[in-house]
Amino acid sequence: MNIYLKKLEVTNFKSFAPNKTKTFHFDGNNAVIFDGPNGYGKSTVFDSLELLITGDIDHFESRLKNGYITYLSVIANSASSPTEIVGYFYTEDTNFSITRTFKWNNKNESELVYSKDEGISNIISDEDLYRLLNINKNFFNIGMYISQSDSLLFLQEKYGKRKEILTSILDMKDIDERVEFIKLFKSRYSEKVKSIGKILTQKREDLLSKKQQLEKIVEKTQAGNQVISYKKLFPEKNYPFDAEDVDVTISFDVYETQIKPIRELVENYDLFVKSRKSQEIDKLLQISDVRLKQYFYRDKADSFKESRIWWEQLSSLKNYFDKQQFPIEIREFELVKEQKSLLGLINQYYSHFEEKSRLEKNVQENETEIVKLNEKRNALYEEHNHQETIDNEHCPFCGKYVVDLDKAYSDLTKQLESSMNEKQTDINKHAILLTELTTTILNNLKDLTDPFIEELSLFHELQNISPITKEELANIESFIPNFSSVYVEVENSEYSFDILTERFRMKLSSLKSSENVYSTIDLIRLNKVFEDKFDSKTPQVTGKDLDMKYLYIQSKYQDVYVTELQKVKNEILKVGQLLEKHNSAKQVEKLIEDIRTYNYKAYQKYQEQFIQKIQLPLFLISGRILQTYQLGLGTYAEVNATQVVFKVAYREREMNTDIFNIFSVGQLNGVILSILFAIRKIYSKENQLDIIMIDDPLQSIDEISAHSFADLLVEEFPDTQLILSTHEEEKSRLIQYKYHQVNKKVSNYNMQVEYLNS
Repeated sequence: MNIYLKKLEVTNFKSFAPNKTKTFHFDGNNAVIFDGPNGYGKSTVFDSLELLITGDIDHFESRLKNGYITYLSVIANSASSPTEIVGYFYTEDTNFSITRTFKWNNKNESELVYSKDEGISNIISDEDLYRLLNINKNFFNIGMYISQSDSLLFLQEKYGKRKEILTSILDMKDIDERVEFIKLFKSRYSEKVKSIGKILTQKREDLLSKKQQLEKIVEKTQAGNQVISYKKLFPEKNYPFDAEDVDVTISFDVYETQIKPIRELVENYDLFVKSRKSQEIDKLLQISDVRLKQYFYRDKADSFKESRIWWEQLSSLKNYFDKQQFPIEIREFELVKEQKSLLGLINQYYSHFEEKSRLEKNVQENETEIVKLNEKRNALYEEHNHQETIDNEHCPFCGKYVVDLDKAYSDLTKQLESSMNEKQTDINKHAILLTELTTTILNNLKDLTDPFIEELSLFHELQNISPITKEELANIESFIPNFSSVYVEVENSEYSFDILTERFRMKLSSLKSSENVYSTIDLIRLNKVFEDKFDSKTPQVTGKDLDMKYLYIQSKYQDVYVTELQKVKNEILKVGQLLEKHNSAKQVEKLIEDIRTYNYKAYQKYQEQFIQKIQLPLFLISGRILQTYQLGLGTYAEVNATQVVFKVAYREREMNTDIFNIFSVGQLNGVILSILFAIRKIYSKENQLDIIMIDDPLQSIDEISAHSFADLLVEEFPDTQLILSTHEEEKSRLIQYKYHQVNKKVSNYNMQVEYLNS
């Protein structure tokens, strides 16, 4: 009871309008042919069927070279309305429909609804639809449908990809799952075996190392018949390692760790002392020259501190002299007040300065008023000239009689301007006096500061410098006993700061050890031992004392280590047994690998056998379709474990190349048709959708091949429903004629007529 297509309804798809459903009837026809010129919707019918069954259009490119993503909504007649495709199907005893709806608000996703005649409807998935039609997507693409736009894509694929596509039409889900399960199981089992093996091996190595250590300790504690007596190394202190009753519940390594740094200090005490000495000298050498200078001039520094305000004022005066300025606040300096003549000069300066500023301000204000007054006088004068009622010989400002009004106006203007010139003369006089006073005051400042230039430099240098501490001084005098008495400012040039500082550093450098000494980190560590254990005094413990202490502690651990050693040996034995079992697990791993390899090879063999089954029908069918091929009849498929190559024979010898390199486009289309027919002859199942869809395959096929193609359809697939398109009217009539010859029903849709009618 195969499944056939009864009717197709399409709404809002390409040229089909959103407000009107386009219907195509297939019921009762062995073949339905869509013909007419290109561009009237023949391929749209096939795209609709592909979209209904697969939910996609294989030749639709969502990402073109411009890099942008294009969604299927572009093929809708109107993206604002849903696209709906309904397929009505039937078998001998049942009818059902499949509706696929794209609402276009969720990119390319769609909804599938399955409906029966009884009115029962269910939403189903794409997988449910394939199960319902008893096919899979790959079978549809290569065993049911040849698209006009990508009919040759299969032959353009690499040989390995061809094999993958051909075998993908087999429903091998169970086999795939079994192969994948074995692969995954093998991977996880191997990982587990490897992990356990690594853990066991590491465990065994750790136990062997521990066994070796314990054997050395036991051997040492059992050496000879010597009885090791107890001796307290630190009478005034209590340490766990120095106790008579050693706590054997504590790991022996703890005691060993406590004794180790003490031993290092005792055995290298001379080096430790030299290292400490070098460290102290390094610290002293790091004292800066400025701090040393502060100590060298300590008497002078005390003097600076006592007269700090005086020296700060002197420093400010020197700074003002350098900048050629003297702000008014220096009149409050005690140092300036003591210089009566200088204070008088500064007071004179600021008296002239204030008077000059006052005059400049007054001149500026007068100039502004004169300008305003002249503007008003000019305006009034102009107004007077235009007033005929006023006597021209009376002043417009005061009303007095004037013989020559123009001359009086000019004289008044000159008089106002001359008063401004007198004030500017006064300003210039004050400016000259200020310049002279500036020179005199600066000379006085120079005479005041010059005698203290060197001391001022020293004052600045010693400002805010921390002096040498008592601890630093004590450390210096431990190396140079007469340092404080010699390192002081005196008139003798032999005891100058630079000379004494150079001698000081040379002396300290000469006292440093030339041997390698402890690093800072090691010295800190040993210093702590020296202070904590020996109270910073010379150790009274010898290396031999520490050896005996070590042996005494070991003797207390003898029984413990013997017992622990036996326990470790037992654990080594157990781990060895586990490793033997682990080797058996490796054999199982190999067995799983063999099973995986066997299944994989069987899987490949099954795929090869499937392709080999289509070799003979492919050869015969291609020979019938390509009857005009000059190199011989028939195409055959050469199959191996990884690829499929389509070849032809010429004069009883194989041509060592794939047909894609030698066939014309028309011949390649014939091969594609032959592959589809061969697959349908071998792989067709009962109770499946029994349709062959061919979208314009005859456009490049010659007349003889077209006749052979039509004969093949009616002879080899009499019960299969054919849906075919062609733009050539002769070939459409040819197919119809062939079907009528064998009493098969065929209908025809001329898409140009359909378009014009709609």
